[in-house]
Amino acid sequence: MLSPEHPDTGLSLHCLAMLLAEQGDHARARANEERALAIFEKLLGPEHALTLRAREELAGLNFV
Repeated sequence: MLSPEHPDTGLSLHCLAMLLAEQGDHARARANEERALAIFEKLLGPEHALTLRAREELAGLNFV
């Protein structure tokens, strides 16, 4: 079992956020993407590809 602050946990949250967004559940998608972004920023740093991707996706969700 992965810890709540593992990069793979962040990746799972990111994927769940994308699925929820596709289903139209933007509030839950945003919440999951925010959690993923927090994990990526803490563990991988602000310039890591996963951090940047999560930040980009979150920005897109804020326009929906």
